[in-house]
This record gives sequence, C-alpha cells and structure tokens, in this order.
Amino acid sequence: MKKLFLFLIITLFFAGCKEKSEKWIDNIILSESELFMAASIDLNTIIKKSELENSNNITSQQKLLFNAFNASLKSSLLGFDIETPQKIFVVANDTNLDGAIFWVGEITSEFLFEKTLKNLFKTEELSNSNLNSFFINQYNALVTFNEDYFIVGISSDKTFLESKSKSYFTIPKTTVDNPSLTNFLLNKDDVGFYVSNERINHYENNYNSSTSSFKPSSFSSFDQFGKELFGSINFLNGEIVLRIISDNSKNIIYKNIAVNSNFKKFVSFSENPISFVFSNFNLSNSTLSQNINFLYDYFPKDFIINQIFTSEEGVSSLTGEISILLFNDAKNDLNSETDENLNDDYWEDDFTEENVKIDNLPSFLMSLAVKNNEVLSNYLKIVSDDFSLNQISSFNNSFVFLQNNFLHISNNEQELRAFVQKKNLNTSTKINLTSFQKPLYGHVDLKETMKFLNLNNDNSMPFDINKLLNNISFSGNNEEFEFSLEYVDKNTNSVSSTIDFMLQNNFLEAYL
Repeated sequence: MKKLFLFLIITLFFAGCKEKSEKWIDNIILSESELFMAASIDLNTIIKKSELENSNNITSQQKLLFNAFNASLKSSLLGFDIETPQKIFVVANDTNLDGAIFWVGEITSEFLFEKTLKNLFKTEELSNSNLNSFFINQYNALVTFNEDYFIVGISSDKTFLESKSKSYFTIPKTTVDNPSLTNFLLNKDDVGFYVSNERINHYENNYNSSTSSFKPSSFSSFDQFGKELFGSINFLNGEIVLRIISDNSKNIIYKNIAVNSNFKKFVSFSENPISFVFSNFNLSNSTLSQNINFLYDYFPKDFIINQIFTSEEGVSSLTGEISILLFNDAKNDLNSETDENLNDDYWEDDFTEENVKIDNLPSFLMSLAVKNNEVLSNYLKIVSDDFSLNQISSFNNSFVFLQNNFLHISNNEQELRAFVQKKNLNTSTKINLTSFQKPLYGHVDLKETMKFLNLNNDNSMPFDINKLLNNISFSGNNEEFEFSLEYVDKNTNSVSSTIDFMLQNNFLEAYL
C-alpha cells in the first residue's frame, strides 16, 4: 500500500511538472502582442509515419543510417523534449519593420542540452549564470536557456533578438483570451498553425507607408477572411488533409447553403472531367470583385462572365450559384462552316493574346443560376447582337445558352449542343454528396489533368504523378476550409507513400 501511495505521488509530481512546462511555453505565445503566426510540428509522429526503416527502396546501409538518426532523436540523449510537438512562432518588429522567428521548448537535462549545443555548433562559450545565451553568427541565431526551458531565435536585428529572448524569461506573462490561438496550442495534429491576418495586414500597411524601396506582396485584402485563423495538417492513410478555421464574421463571401441540386447534373455531363467546382457566392458582398477575381485572371476582359459580374444588370439577375466543369474532349473547330452564328471577327487571323488565352483552356462548361431571365436576356442583347434567348449564341470566343433560369457558357460549341440536347443527366459518382452540401466544393481528377497536359505538350515532369496521387478535393464555407490530397494507395500512410515515390524517382538519393 505504501509503495502504491509513493507511486501515485511521484506520478502526480511529474504530471504537474509537465503541465507547468506546457503552460510556460503556451503563456509565452499567448502573451505576445506582436505575434504574426505560430506553428506546431509533431516531428516524432511524422518520422514514424514515414516507415522508412521498412522501405524496400533504400539500401541496408541507408536503413542503418536512418535507424541511427531515429535512435538519436530522443529527449534522453539531446537534453530537451523532442517527443512532444515543437512550437515555433514569428514576431513582428514594427520599429524596424523587421521581426524574428522563435523556437521554444523544455529542457530535460541542462547538462545534456549544453553538450548538444557544443557538439552542434563547436562552441565552449556557454555562460554559467541563471540565464545562459550565445549567438551563432552564421545563422543570425541566439540560443537562450535556463535549467528548465530554452528559446532559439533567428533575426537580422540582433538587438531586437536579444531583448525579446530575455524578456520571455524575466517579464511576467499576461495571457490574453484568444480562442483561435488557444485551439492552436491545444491541437494534437501532425502540424498545427495559427495566423494573425490582422497583424499581417498592419505590418504590410506600415511597410508600404515606409520609405523603403522594397515593397512586399500586397496583403491588402488578407484579413477579409477574418482577423485570425487556426489550421491543421494531418498525414493519414491514403490522404493528406488540410483544415482551416477562421473567425470570419464580417465578410460573408458565400451563402450558408449549397448550390441548387441541378448543378450535380451539369457537371455530370462529361465522362472525362478534369475538374469541377461548385460555389454559392453572396452577391451582396461589397468585395465581390475580390472574391471572384480568379475569373479575371484566367479569362479575357471581354469574356461574357467578366462583363456580367462587372455590370449592375448582370449581377442583379443572378443568384450567386455557379459551377465550372473542365473536361477532356476535342474542341469544335472555330472555323467550321456549320457555325452559322459566328461573328465576322472570328475569321480574322490576328487574334489577340487574350483571345488565344481562352482557346488554350480545356473544354469547359460554366453554369450560373439566374433569378430573372428577362433582365439578363435584355442585358446580353445589349452586349451582343448575336444573343437570343433559348438558343445557343456565339459571344466572342465562347458560346452561351440561357434557358429555364440557368445560363450555360462553353468554349466548345459542339459539346454545348450535346449538353443542351441531353435530357437525362444523373449525378456523377465523382461527386462527394457530403461536400456538395457546402457552398464551396471542388474536385480535381489528376489522371485526367495529366492526360490533358500530355496531349497539349504542357507536361514536362520526368515522373508519373498518377502513380502516387489520384485526386484533389476541397470544400468550405465562410468560417471553414478543407483541402484533401488523395493517394493511389489507400492503405499506406501518405508520408510513407510520398517518401517511397521520391526514392523510386531518385529525389532523395543525395540525402540518404
């Protein structure tokens, strides 16, 4: 009985120590008012998932090297906790428009930790005070530690780095109530991350208003997805899953319901879909142009969809529901004598670069839900003399068909006619019905994608990606987004499959 009691006391003691250490690390991150982003990486779990020691694609010598490395990655040998997820965070320095990256952790043995530092960096310059530190010039890195914890910081501003690192050990921490950041700290995922969109925007605005000649990429609309977000990446059997959760409550990009069920039939038209996307936009959103700017990037300015979304009449006639289908089919020849509706412009040889841009795309069918056929029809008649309701009409480099409160657009007249004439369309087996219930859902068939690239001589990859990956899918709403990379081998962890594929294609031979 005494032994049992003693065991319980010891267990509770160590559990209390562990809770205390985790709280110390978490409190540092929670108290940082200039926090840009943070990440948590479970190295041990990811290494185990690689199953490299069981791979048939490395030599016995390489397996020995890997096993030796894996065996050395222990807290009992390194002197710090390597078994739990490692915490990294980025802090801004508004004064100099600079910042620093910090890695913070728990020391299990100060003696072994110092030994690890000396072996790694060939240094004996370690102080013997309560708070030790030394600077590594080649990396602009500062290591600061006491008997319980360590912080490794990297920055071009040494003064800022020293000041920040010291403050984490000496200044009492006041934590703030931050649900997204708290969720990040509680995560048990392979990789977790937190991003302050608000802080990034603030920093970017300060940078742009400075006298510096260098300007970073614009993040002017970065916080339209919320002030902050929390995400995770997990390496599962047969897939990699990315999830993002934001606190977006102001900028409602999507409606809170899925698109009309008829859209499932529209994308089922082709038996060889490269990809498809469903989306139910909130057209009352003042930042609509930013939300659908992908259309402007891939299509010419005079493309019909661009004209519709940039006109009050066009936008007011739509519900916001849209689907886009890309598929592998031979496009109809624009010079066909049977195309009676083509404009005279099509017979000219001097196509502009923008006109060629759309013609280089695979065949596509874009469908939009219409709440007022008459309003949209009247607008399209103004834009193009060739437009007629309930008929396939040519419109620059595309063909349109408006009927039954749906506007269909394609760059392939032959396929559009076949679609219009088809009476019975069933839901495609490629559609995930659960994901379809969300206002944003997309799917990419990588086999069909590579087929299209090969046929068009656009694929210069020296390996066959279809031996590794099947599909890409994504879905979401205003607060959540999920991205999945689906593997061919459903029974093997995605880390192991990826590494084996890289080994087979000699990607890692220089490192193993």
